Amino acid sequence: MHQPRSIAEEEIISQCKTGSLKYQELLYKHFYGYAMGISLRYSFNRDDAMEVVNDAFIKVFNAINNYDSDKPF
Repeated sequence: MHQPRSIAEEEIISQCKTGSLKYQELLYKHFYGYAMGISLRYSFNRDDAMEVVNDAFIKVFNAINNYDSDKPF
């Protein structure tokens, strides 16, 4: 079962929507480990995995205004 997001996560996402670099960094740090874990399962080495994660976060930040806050991040 999905746990509700914490207020802090909602605030981070809300501030990312305003373009705050500080909050983008917080979001990146919050989800980096999770994203790397997934990426490493499919990549042949750590450098490739890091590139995939960084590219994914660029896409996230470019499309953050389309994020539906009723769904899990």
